[in-house]
Amino acid sequence: MKATLVFGSHESLDISIGMSYIPCICWLVGTKIISNPHRNYPRYRNGDFNDLLELPLLQRLREPDDKRVVIVIHEIRYGDQDDMDQLMTDAQDAGFTVTTVSI
Repeated sequence: MKATLVFGSHESLDISIGMSYIPCICWLVGTKIISNPHRNYPRYRNGDFNDLLELPLLQRLREPDDKRVVIVIHEIRYGDQDDMDQLMTDAQDAGFTVTTVSI
């Protein structure tokens, strides 16, 4: 599995971040890696979502009071349901309203 996170944003500006395993978890915008939080561990770790929120790109673009995120779960690639469950838990613990879509 892999995921695309779509954050609530200002007016027509959409913020979509990919979460893929290359081979360890990476956050991507398009095909550009913006973060590889732990290069030697292949799974999602508790706190990876919070680390994503701290990236300058999200700090600049995301409305801080908009606490919505849609997690699009792609049933292909290397992650598993435990990774997706932890991602959703982290987002909820950070105060986000989470909507999930599986494709």
